[in-house]
Amino acid sequence: MPLRAKIDIPATHTPREPGNGPQPTTQHSGSAQSRMEKFSAFDRKDLVYKTVASHPIELTILTPKTLKFRDNVPVIVRLHGGFLFTGWRLFPDWCAAWLLDFAVRSNAIMVIPDYRLLPEATGVDILEDLRDIVKFLANDLDAALAPLGITADTKSTLVVGESAGGWASVNTGLLYANLDPKVQFSAIISAYGVLDVRSRFFTEKYDKPILGGPPMTPLSVLEDHKAAVKAGTKPAVSTTGEFERIGLALAAVQNGIYAKCLGDESELYPLDNLERAKSMPPLWLFHGRQDSAVPVANSELFAEMAKSACGGNTQVLLTLQDGEHGFDAESSVDTEWVKEGLEWLGMFWPAPRS
Repeated sequence: MPLRAKIDIPATHTPREPGNGPQPTTQHSGSAQSRMEKFSAFDRKDLVYKTVASHPIELTILTPKTLKFRDNVPVIVRLHGGFLFTGWRLFPDWCAAWLLDFAVRSNAIMVIPDYRLLPEATGVDILEDLRDIVKFLANDLDAALAPLGITADTKSTLVVGESAGGWASVNTGLLYANLDPKVQFSAIISAYGVLDVRSRFFTEKYDKPILGGPPMTPLSVLEDHKAAVKAGTKPAVSTTGEFERIGLALAAVQNGIYAKCLGDESELYPLDNLERAKSMPPLWLFHGRQDSAVPVANSELFAEMAKSACGGNTQVLLTLQDGEHGFDAESSVDTEWVKEGLEWLGMFWPAPRS
């Protein structure tokens, strides 16, 4: 998650009409459209999957242009990172090329949602959005795909998330695996995920140089933003952002109040959910040893606990590589560590075609 200058994201929305299911939204245009070249191997369909306080929350369905079969197509749900404070579903810098190539090779559609962001939302709000994404898979995905002549095999669903998206993917697997029998999670991938939220890194104030940035961001950056939201000069609901919001996340993490911003509810904490879980889908975690944004201990501890959780029946693969946060950005499906991980994943996803 390298720090860069602000990049504007022009967007327009088509309001959702009550009772008519997910509605198409207008494509991003202008310079933003040119940034979508990373997704050029796919046909793209944007939908609103829910509306909160008149704010449409969107997802994108990416369908490989080379789709070899159109019935019972496996599904990849990708949950974006950004410390839960920023990011959006199609921010190209944070969507790994190897994952897009893997979707094409696997003849899989990708469902990539936005979700509400801190601090405007609460952690519980974000979990509610994750739950509603699963409901979309169960109840609305086939209708969205029908005009394309495609049916999805939601019983062969892979959930992937990077950074805070790892928090989201793991919590989705632990909390919502049994939400609807029409949706089954074959496996979960957590890429340098935020998994030990109660650790010192997220709960104590001290100098933390993150990705080469300054070691401390004034708390006022976050407090001033919250005051503006309360005063009505900033939107009450936010679901998209890039580097213009990264200071909010840094202020929370470096001042040791990240867990406080997330909330106190136990279901927000992946390790708590793991302790309560009776089962968990197979889990592949990977992490860079020199990660300055999310310490590698997050994945190490979670992998250790996951192996003994659920009666010791959880399949877990932990891959550690030298590198910073987002170290997989230049990796391909043929990079050795990625190749080994995907071979392991192949034991569980996609499901064999009947």
